[in-house]
Amino acid sequence: MLVNHYKVPQQIAIISFDSTEFNELAQPKITSVATDLEFMADSALKLMENRIQFPSKPYTQIAIQPMLMIRQST
Repeated sequence: MLVNHYKVPQQIAIISFDSTEFNELAQPKITSVATDLEFMADSALKLMENRIQFPSKPYTQIAIQPMLMIRQST
């Protein structure tokens, strides 16, 4: 954003999905929506195993609660 002469967050706000190291290292630090990747991976594995064992069972939905990591870009 600095290349285009925008002032963050005064003129433009930035939010990313998934809190990576880049968000902490960027200047200004980037606000992000973080998810628990380990929980997502464990849930996906369990759902796949369940689908393989019981292919005719109804589909299962799991809600994953994201967390808003407010930093300097908003």
